[in-house]
Amino acid sequence: MIHRNEHKSEFVRIAWTTLRDERLSFEARGFLAFLLTFPDDWDFNYNGLATMTGLSEKTIMRLVKELKTNGYISQKKRKNEAGHFYSCDWTVSESSELTENGSSAKPKFRKTEVPLNRSSVEPNFRKRGVITNDISLTNDISLTNDIKEQKAAPFSAQLEPLSPEIRAVFEEFIKMRKKIRAPLTEKALELAIKKAFNLAQNNPEMVKAIVEQSIMKSWRGLFELKDEQAGKTAKGNAFLEMLREEAAGND
Repeated sequence: MIHRNEHKSEFVRIAWTTLRDERLSFEARGFLAFLLTFPDDWDFNYNGLATMTGLSEKTIMRLVKELKTNGYISQKKRKNEAGHFYSCDWTVSESSELTENGSSAKPKFRKTEVPLNRSSVEPNFRKRGVITNDISLTNDISLTNDIKEQKAAPFSAQLEPLSPEIRAVFEEFIKMRKKIRAPLTEKALELAIKKAFNLAQNNPEMVKAIVEQSIMKSWRGLFELKDEQAGKTAKGNAFLEMLREEAAGND
């Protein structure tokens, strides 16, 4: 079953025949979908697309060539007043009328085999933008595990062994790193946790203070506490230890 949200803005509609056009690689289909999210008068160029997508200009040129070959993109060169070519206009189309031999026809895509015990083949369009697709593939592939993996919390393997307080402060550290556009990888977080415990000599309160110091100052790394902060933390630890001893004596 597929659930879709009801959109009133910030969405793009693409014919499913386009996204299933087997003449295109999956990479080219995704790139085409990305291009179709821009306004109709958008001025495309290789350098700008490379910056936005993180792909190299060579990759962008390869994908554009693939889409041009299959009739989804056309380019018309511009001339300046002196008659010299200096740029080109891009026309990006949602659908193509070209086949592999260049004749006019719709894109090809494989048909999905449907078991005989299925009554509905076409998608059932409901109100409020929710679509239920009752198509069942013959090769009985279950997506349940994949969906669960996608929904699994990021960095769960690194954060799970930590105490709730330490885990919470590292979660804030992860958010801060993302906010300053320096997101952590799983390996980087693993090393950061190890470094914090080494700097704090395995003292949980010191670990927490070290991480909080970096969060407050928007530092990418973790460093020893400054003398003033270290003194406050040490005094706090001594006070807590005194309270524990008094409580033990009263018992």
